[in-house]
Amino acid sequence: MLCFARNGARARSQKSARLCLLPNSSVFQARLPRLRNELVKTFGDKPIFSLVVAMVGEIGNNSFDHNVGSWPDIPGIFFCFNIAKRESF
Repeated sequence: MLCFARNGARARSQKSARLCLLPNSSVFQARLPRLRNELVKTFGDKPIFSLVVAMVGEIGNNSFDHNVGSWPDIPGIFFCFNIAKRESF
């Protein structure tokens, strides 16, 4: 039973990882507004959230703009967040 549980957890984490691996900047730009929406939905609208999203956007864009070809076997960036648990990974 423990082996089954571990394999199930691994499958869920692999699915989550696939959802978090963004292959190009267009996908990243499309998902970035969700970060602000989740922050507003959870904590209410605060002016700092625009700055947070702008900083995350800049880091994400730099990841695509300045690292092209550095890791040819894994294209894209890993971008995930969990507002409820207050974590990003």
